[in-house]
Amino acid sequence: MQDQLTNLLPKLVVLIGGSGGILYWTLKKALEARFNEKLEKVKHELQLDLAKKSIVFDHQKDSFRKLLSAMHEAVESVEAKQVPDGGDWEPISMKPCERFGTMAAEESLFIDDETDRALRLFSNAMYDASYGPEHQPRPHEVWRAYRQMIFIQKRVTQHFRNVVGFEPAVLAPLHDVELLGACRLINRFHFPDFGMPHKGILSINDNNPPEAVVANAKGNRELLVSELEKLRLAMSRSPAAAGFWFDDIATVDNFLKRIQPQ
Repeated sequence: MQDQLTNLLPKLVVLIGGSGGILYWTLKKALEARFNEKLEKVKHELQLDLAKKSIVFDHQKDSFRKLLSAMHEAVESVEAKQVPDGGDWEPISMKPCERFGTMAAEESLFIDDETDRALRLFSNAMYDASYGPEHQPRPHEVWRAYRQMIFIQKRVTQHFRNVVGFEPAVLAPLHDVELLGACRLINRFHFPDFGMPHKGILSINDNNPPEAVVANAKGNRELLVSELEKLRLAMSRSPAAAGFWFDDIATVDNFLKRIQPQ
């Protein structure tokens, strides 16, 4: 628009005559001033937007550092409970779980939904390694939970590296965590009439580390979806279904949306 008006001005000068020269330069300067004013306004808005994004990105990187440090501390709290010289894995108290949960909640403002779900799964695995009034895990269960924590920690670390601009060594690392979470679900609940917990290739046991479970899930995605659908059906038909399984059914539905074969 600016260029079109500027190109029309010389033609106006010819039509108006000699006095048109003054009008030409007056209009040209007015248009230039108006254009420059708009340009400066746009530049200012872009600078403000960039500054806001820069501030958010800086806060996000701080959150990443704090969360990775908290995950490392959580892993060490489990490692510290292993009996020396390769002995049994003793459960941790709830205090490390509470500390990690508090840190994750404090930094949740600057993390994406995928990361939030991964941290929740990490927290759940950590809880599996802890003891409480209603939970007394055996040594092999602590070891199993520890391996899941390590797996999730590595994937979250890779995700953070991808976000801050490093060359991705693993594409979509948090999708692996989603698959592990789905497999945990079908191994968690007991519905014997529906063949639950799962006892096939997607089983989580001492001989099937998280890496193998996720690899099997990738290669047998239809089976995983089928098992989740079966679990949902079992919950919905449970005598205690009226409200009791509401949150768990919602969790199953969310996993089904995120892991359906493409």
